Amino acid sequence: MRQAGAGKIINLESLAGLTSIPFIAFYCATKFALEAYSESLWHELKPFGITVTLIEPGWVRTAISHGSRAAAGTLPIYEGPRNRATAVIGRAVEEGLSPEVVAKFVLRAATSRQPRLRSRVGADAQWLPRVKELTSVEFVCIGRPPQVCSGCHQQVSNGEYDQKLSRRFP
Repeated sequence: MRQAGAGKIINLESLAGLTSIPFIAFYCATKFALEAYSESLWHELKPFGITVTLIEPGWVRTAISHGSRAAAGTLPIYEGPRNRATAVIGRAVEEGLSPEVVAKFVLRAATSRQPRLRSRVGADAQWLPRVKELTSVEFVCIGRPPQVCSGCHQQVSNGEYDQKLSRRFP
């Protein structure tokens, strides 16, 4: 691509690279990494006529939950909240965008003369990162066990932790 003086790199990202989601930390970490990697490449390759585009969809109807695994040994303190969060994520995926909608954004990036670095797909990919920027740390921290939260919000008991997570993941 450098020799040709042109080229396109299109990376399929996720809402999980824009805002972390409880109980899928490894997935979020890989998507945050892809976000940083792609943005760095965008800066490095632009002088060579190579574009980099991140397609950032929200929830998409895929079989993602079928391939995910739970840890071999789980901690009981997380069981209720984790099960509720997993159910919420499952519903979000079931009600998500069709893969064809995301494919249209990929095609648009592939055929565009000047593709944008980021292309957010779906309403949740538009509004959820903004909510994260505007909300308090306390809202963002709900979902962290009290013994792990390092002073970012008021310490709560295990029962209060479960109640807060129950409201967040009904």
